Amino acid sequence: MPSPSDVVKAHLVDLVKTAVGVDVAAHFPGGTHTRRFADNLLASFPAWQVDELKGQLAAGGGSELTSNENGKRRAHAPYSSAALAFNAFGRWLGDEPQLSVAGLTGFTDRLRVEGKAKIRHGGGTANLDVLLTGPGLTVGVESKLTETLSEHDPVPWATAYKTPEMRELLDEKWAPVLDASISKAWQPKHLGLEQIVKHVLGLNSQYPANTRRLVYVYWEPLNAENVDVVMKHRSELAELRRRVAEASTELHAVSYAELLDEWAGLDGPGWLPDHVERLRARYEFAI
Repeated sequence: MPSPSDVVKAHLVDLVKTAVGVDVAAHFPGGTHTRRFADNLLASFPAWQVDELKGQLAAGGGSELTSNENGKRRAHAPYSSAALAFNAFGRWLGDEPQLSVAGLTGFTDRLRVEGKAKIRHGGGTANLDVLLTGPGLTVGVESKLTETLSEHDPVPWATAYKTPEMRELLDEKWAPVLDASISKAWQPKHLGLEQIVKHVLGLNSQYPANTRRLVYVYWEPLNAENVDVVMKHRSELAELRRRVAEASTELHAVSYAELLDEWAGLDGPGWLPDHVERLRARYEFAI
């Protein structure tokens, strides 16, 4: 029996193939990835946004547009979480002051996809799916699609993350989470804890004087309550939120369905209702 992750991936591939037509779909590398990046996007994007955002994505550290030996590019996968973030948030480019994400507003600067936040003390670079900024405010967005539907092994911590200097970048809420992960006292199987902590370290390193927020946006099927792995992810996420409640770098968690409901209720730009409906048609389904 196919896993929930495989079911979702196959369904999204079928949806994109239907959207682009038989002739274009026949040339998907491996039968799963679009040949052109634009074919993986919703049809509502104007060309100037695609060009600007693709340039941002190419400059990011995630190698999303780099071809592998089979001609596949990660951002060309219909089930790419980066592509989902691009599809959802990218349309807001140029209309940032009207954007609300998990109730957070006040964005005045240009939205960035694949935003980089270098971690001090040799910790490398955190690659945020979306970076939103305004006066005294920095919000990083981490997008998840199928990643939460499978168990995964913990990502080993490099030596740089085990130093007192690194720990001092975190407050009294986040530091114990890092400690628990390093010591293997708490290692969630569906929640990418290591990546989340690194995002907080990146935000704290680069924006220490700002109000900092990390928004974790995750996909769920319409029948989430009937899917065991989805409920396990929810439980792990609830535990993390409990551990970091009232942290100085606040964690906001919202499903994509909740985010689209939020946007549907906004008195926003004229393109917004159509955009929300296109996102729902692509990404809202049961498994």
